[in-house]
Amino acid sequence: MARSRKQELSPSSYPSARLIEWLRQRLDAIRYYKRQIVLGGIVVVVCAIFGLSWAAWAQYRQSQGLAHFRAGLLAIAAEEYAVAVAELTQAEEVLDGERRGVATLHLGEVFEKSNQLVAAQAAYERVAAFHDAGPYLKQIALLRLGQGAEEAEEFEAATQWYGEASRLDGPGKSEALLALGEALERQGEDIVPQAYFDLLEQFPDSPLADIVRAKTEQ
Repeated sequence: MARSRKQELSPSSYPSARLIEWLRQRLDAIRYYKRQIVLGGIVVVVCAIFGLSWAAWAQYRQSQGLAHFRAGLLAIAAEEYAVAVAELTQAEEVLDGERRGVATLHLGEVFEKSNQLVAAQAAYERVAAFHDAGPYLKQIALLRLGQGAEEAEEFEAATQWYGEASRLDGPGKSEALLALGEALERQGEDIVPQAYFDLLEQFPDSPLADIVRAKTEQ
């Protein structure tokens, strides 16, 4: 009987002791969640700092790329082609989007002016392959590639480049269609190239349409 009473009166059986134990468990849980919140906050702050640092670095690189681009243009105007190649190469490596495409187009132009035709072709091919260059820049690059192939009397290659340019919906499409038709004519086509009819249909008011009408007598 005394043992039973002793068990009933043990500290763990007191209501206050149970309350204290419950509070201790709650406090442990609160401390755990507070640690998780603090750790999460630290991660968020670190990510924010990293994101801001990356954005600042990217902006700095773009500004440096534009500086190289401007220096390259000035070198072209001064006919300092070696300097222009160095500046525009750095600009191409740093810039992105259409700005990179413009820099690379000018780089191809410099290579052409300095009679480095293989390097010029490679530069124009890079522009044509840039996914973010835009159809107009790609058309210019493809037209330059076609002109280079024509000058080398590689008319089949010229037809390929002009054909790619004519399939892009950009401001240079009418020029590409005319160039494609003329390249096909130079290959000895007996019939009037379809490219001429496409030009007349799609750009009837273009000044180039008068050239085609004279060729097709339409």
